[in-house]
Amino acid sequence: MNIEEFWNSAYIAALTRLPARDARREADLATELCIEHWRSHRRHWEPCYVTMWKDQDVTSALPNRTPGQPPPDNL
Repeated sequence: MNIEEFWNSAYIAALTRLPARDARREADLATELCIEHWRSHRRHWEPCYVTMWKDQDVTSALPNRTPGQPPPDNL
């Protein structure tokens, strides 16, 4: 969603409760608050998650057998 889309959504939402002039002011305020929020979080927006086994890249998957042990028969 870009800024224009956000502002339009905020304006339409405010129009359901307020007259047009007040809705415009509220959409402006909501947009400013949103931009301020994301600017303050731009360096740390993504939480640190452990990658699930099924989602990891195949080249970085750790072998689940000890070196020298033969692979399972079902491969």
